[in-house]
Amino acid sequence: MKQVQQEIPAFAEACEQEFSVKDLGLISWESAFCLQQQVLEEKRASIKAASGIKYTRKLKPHSAPSFDSPSQDPEGDKRHLYFRNWPKSEDVLFLLEHHPVFTLGKRGGESFFRLSSEEIRARGAAIVRTDRGGLVTYHGPGQLVVYPVFDIQKKGFGVRGWVDFLERVMVDCAARMGVMAHGREDARGLWVENRKLGSIGVAVKGGVSLHGLALNVSMDLEPFSWISPCGLDVSMGSLQEELGVPVSMDDVKREMVMAFTRGLEDHRMKNL
Repeated sequence: MKQVQQEIPAFAEACEQEFSVKDLGLISWESAFCLQQQVLEEKRASIKAASGIKYTRKLKPHSAPSFDSPSQDPEGDKRHLYFRNWPKSEDVLFLLEHHPVFTLGKRGGESFFRLSSEEIRARGAAIVRTDRGGLVTYHGPGQLVVYPVFDIQKKGFGVRGWVDFLERVMVDCAARMGVMAHGREDARGLWVENRKLGSIGVAVKGGVSLHGLALNVSMDLEPFSWISPCGLDVSMGSLQEELGVPVSMDDVKREMVMAFTRGLEDHRMKNL
């Protein structure tokens, strides 16, 4: 695997990895989606060029999400959109936190809201209809959101295998932070007993992954009570609640990158 410079200053260790890491900090859902789309389009163009197929940069209409609320930090987000310094064809792992936002998957709808959309927006949260799988979830500050825009087809993953992989990565990351958690076949994500600490929702376009996972680190969990998270009647938890002590987001980011690195290496070795 090639050595790639880490771009998260808090990470002191150098590690071998086959992807770029981009820490976007606190950013709106819309801007993070646009950055994913940019990487997706460049990767698909590179894949087509390598196969000798002409590629036209055009999004299908159903790929564009609908935004029920304006960007919550337009000036800050604009800076992110012009920040481009990763290799165009390389896999990119985006690490970030979102301004308060409820996202609806392809099967999600406002029937899973316990408050009206007007009440939710009045409380300062946006609502976004997305093209990922799954139903409805919440993102907010204190939650680590991870968007790996990876050529999963090249790595030998199908969609189900990729979801399995993301679940294992979350379990590994949580264990390194001292929380023994597990996945569930009937409700994908990160669980400690009947408490859900993390969610998964993905889309795959031409073999390239979009969206990803969200891990509750030290966030306000109240907004989850305004919905049925992932369509379930469950209790939500966080790493900080499980540990009973403050948890550093930088530490969790470092462990998440290492978990992805280990997981991809294990996958590669199993498929030699």
